[in-house]
Amino acid sequence: MAKVSFLMRVIYSILFTYFSLFSLADESSLSDKQWHLKNTGQSISRRTGKYQNSEIKGVAGVDINLEEQYDLENNIKVAIFDSGIDINHPGLLSKLWKDPTCQRDSHECHGINLINNNYNVTDEIGHGTHIAGIIAGDSFKGIRGIIGKNVNLMPVKIKKNKFDSFFIRKRLVSDQIASGIKYAVDKGVKVINMSFGLPKILETPNLLKAFKYAHSKNVLIVAAAGNNGKDQPVFPCNYHHVLCVGSIDNTGKKLVSSNFGHIVDIYAPGEYIYSTFPTNMESRIARVGGVDIKTGTSYAAPIVASLATILYSINPSADDLSIREIILSSSKNINGLKVVDFKTTINNYKRFLKEKRNLYHTNIKRISEQIVVNGLVNFSIDVESLGVLSNPDISINSLNDVEFSLVGTQKLDERNTRLLISAKVNDLNINSKQSFHLNISNSVYPISIKLSKYVESKIKKTLEKTFVKEVFQRSKILNNSLLVPVKEYLVDEKSSEFFFKDEKNQKLTLYTENKAVFNKLILNFKTKTIVSAVIKADINLDGKMDYFVYGTDTKKLNYKFLFFNEEGKPLFGKNSEWYLRANNFGALNFNRGKLNFQFLKHKSFLGDILVPVVLRTYELNQSANSSDPINRISTGQKLRPYYFSPFISDKKVMLEIRTLEDFSFIERMRKEFELNFFDEIIVNNIIPQDKEEFLKGKVSLVYNLGENASKQSYRVEFNDTSDYKISYFVKKFLQGNNILRHRMVGENIYNVRLSFSKRYQRNVVRSFDNITEKSIFFRSTSWDDPINAVIDSFDDDKNFASTSFIESRYHIYADYQNSGQRVMSKFPINRESSFPGMSFSSSFKPVMIASDGAIFMDTQSVFGQSVGVLRLDENQEISLKIKDNYFVRDDCASLGVFEIELKSKLYFHCADNNKSWIEILDL
Repeated sequence: MAKVSFLMRVIYSILFTYFSLFSLADESSLSDKQWHLKNTGQSISRRTGKYQNSEIKGVAGVDINLEEQYDLENNIKVAIFDSGIDINHPGLLSKLWKDPTCQRDSHECHGINLINNNYNVTDEIGHGTHIAGIIAGDSFKGIRGIIGKNVNLMPVKIKKNKFDSFFIRKRLVSDQIASGIKYAVDKGVKVINMSFGLPKILETPNLLKAFKYAHSKNVLIVAAAGNNGKDQPVFPCNYHHVLCVGSIDNTGKKLVSSNFGHIVDIYAPGEYIYSTFPTNMESRIARVGGVDIKTGTSYAAPIVASLATILYSINPSADDLSIREIILSSSKNINGLKVVDFKTTINNYKRFLKEKRNLYHTNIKRISEQIVVNGLVNFSIDVESLGVLSNPDISINSLNDVEFSLVGTQKLDERNTRLLISAKVNDLNINSKQSFHLNISNSVYPISIKLSKYVESKIKKTLEKTFVKEVFQRSKILNNSLLVPVKEYLVDEKSSEFFFKDEKNQKLTLYTENKAVFNKLILNFKTKTIVSAVIKADINLDGKMDYFVYGTDTKKLNYKFLFFNEEGKPLFGKNSEWYLRANNFGALNFNRGKLNFQFLKHKSFLGDILVPVVLRTYELNQSANSSDPINRISTGQKLRPYYFSPFISDKKVMLEIRTLEDFSFIERMRKEFELNFFDEIIVNNIIPQDKEEFLKGKVSLVYNLGENASKQSYRVEFNDTSDYKISYFVKKFLQGNNILRHRMVGENIYNVRLSFSKRYQRNVVRSFDNITEKSIFFRSTSWDDPINAVIDSFDDDKNFASTSFIESRYHIYADYQNSGQRVMSKFPINRESSFPGMSFSSSFKPVMIASDGAIFMDTQSVFGQSVGVLRLDENQEISLKIKDNYFVRDDCASLGVFEIELKSKLYFHCADNNKSWIEILDL
């Protein structure tokens, strides 16, 4: 079997090489396209619009400064932690590492697959193959890598084409990466390339231990800075001994998408990079078999990893910090960025080995967030002397409102010195981001720090009869409260409520805020239930709020709706547990923690009740159609409004999926508006309910009627599932629009003003207002910053002003309008998506604070230990002030912001070894 496999690979390689000769007229000309190797002013193509590409002419000399492929002086192994490598690629065959101890088939001797726990390193994405070619690809169709002879590439496969879990074979992906580091280091690698990133919450003790192990063995880890346009750290760039690489274009400017800030150590070419690509995959941009073009910090990192490999070949016994610092100190300054310079670095390193001059390693990676306590900020920076011992000249230049100063030094040992830095903060009403320059001898370190204030609320309420370990998980990385907020549709609640899932014991514990404590209420289930959410609504329409528990059974064969009254008793007696068989319809959805459905009054065997209404693309039940075989409507897949109707079956309450858009509804529409057979009837969206509609179970839908773009919009108001009226809405074609109901500042209620927004281009959103019947456009600053959604809109009718908040990939935008004045501003957000398929972001919640709209932001899963409120400043621009940025203490976890009786309050769940309590802070 092994012989057949080997023979097939040989045949495949021959055929590929043969047919590849005809894939491009003059592929040798591709060598001129590798501007990162030699930039003579070549142009590259950049997407700048939906149907628009711009040619970006390069600046000669903006390259790595290494004209020829470099043959290593000693053999060096490089591990590539990525998606694997195409081991049959003609441009990589001679560069692959082979495990000398391997007794398996030869194609399983080149690396390790941590996903499937085997040695198959086949690249299904192309990411790893492209990186391998940048480092050491042999000349292939005119494309070559940086290193020629004496390099061995070791693929460590930790990515796959589809991400479906944070776990790989029941272990966190970060723990698998830790195992890979140990494997690679023990096999003798000197350099590890990691073109990916992970958020803070996936840092584990095993991962930290593995990085320390690599550092102890003098293995340099080179990591991509990430492509989220932010200036906050991400693993593994936040480790001081890791070399973090950002990306520049062919003019020497930082790519818009590249992360930046003092966590990024150096920059390298990272746009429109030609390199090898799996031979069995389509080349989508270059359109050349086995070659493709890629952009991002992922492709800048291997350039710097190549330089580190060259330096190790000059001195195989080198320590990783010396390699790291010689690369940084030898960089060239382009547009204020440290850019990699191969020739200068190689020459300087050879001189360093002969002359043994001094070199400093400054640990500035873990100081990005600091706390203001009693008006003071105190922190330290460690400096290590790597060469000849000397006393460096040290100074600090402050750049913003806060004056930082060096107040002392502390000698840790012969080579390590701790710098003690302090600042006095007299005014908390200034921007939380403050910057300074740290000058050490001839090196300048630009540093930005996010300041937060230390808080301890006087309002502390204990959790009634609760063991700490039940509800609070303590961690060095991020504390985790197991309390989950009860969802309430109304923005202005009377008190906060949380629940704790106890699925093993068939119960759920509710905690309701009272004057001094959070009272405990137990909801008991008939059968085990995996709870997804608890929602408050007046389900039986008796004027009292009930608890709607939503989840599934343990085998996930049925969705479950469970109902309890305010005393925790089953709302409908023995008929209080409802079942919906799981199928491709799904059930209830939530968006940003909010209900993505509404409650409608329905006459059932239980009396008048509220049932959820959803919009879903699904088929039509035959019972909703006409019995006339000729005069019928289509039963195929179509976007329709559906609701869940309870009925008894085998002594259980089951749910039937019904539609509001049945045959009689369509017939009435056609007759009432004299529609032709070719005129379409299309539901657009559900209008968000106001308080009165929510309490009475009234739901309104927007329908588009007519032909093509000439459709007009109508409002269909349902009093219950069978009683509705239709009225003209606007002369606008609103299909595909998202609907947002504005909030009235001061009163904190939803008003009658609605916005209909739709993305016209990826960075342009049009918003139409039903009151003024005017449209406005939101536009992000670039094509690379696509808009996701309009988060919320706040109206101030007294001052004739309104504010809308819009989320894009890299920013929260604020659009303030007042009597013709319009102020657009933006605030950078933390998002992390450097690992394929994995995306983490700061979480956002629109809130009302001091009669103004604001955005509560929690960044802890990605970075830092603070939560904050984005507000408009005196210039109506969005900002985060120190006074609005709250440090989450080591004994607490943030529960978020709740709007209680017209006041926004920030809740923290805190615990010690004996008790657990909730602290409440008025905002």
